[in-house]
Amino acid sequence: MQAVLEAQNDKLDCGYRLAAEGFDIEIIIKQAAEISGLSPEQIQAAGKQPRRVQARSLACYRAVRELGMTTVAVSKVLGICATAVTKAVSRGELFAKSQQIGLNE
Repeated sequence: MQAVLEAQNDKLDCGYRLAAEGFDIEIIIKQAAEISGLSPEQIQAAGKQPRRVQARSLACYRAVRELGMTTVAVSKVLGICATAVTKAVSRGELFAKSQQIGLNE
């Protein structure tokens, strides 16, 4: 139980540290755009094209898991529902791990 609490505290500390260093959802979206070859506006626009979905999923994953944002906050920025963000986080995690993508990319 103690290990779980320590891991959660480490995640929170990381999110606060990154936010203090200036990382935010807009930077995450720009980085996802660079990785995918799309513009930030294309990621935030409606559509289900594979590259757009992949880039949006990566942005959702990094915003929720690495920055500690809520799915509701991310959904408001991306213009999708919180349930879609939750599903995108799972897809984004798989993609980020397969490509070894982190916040410094």
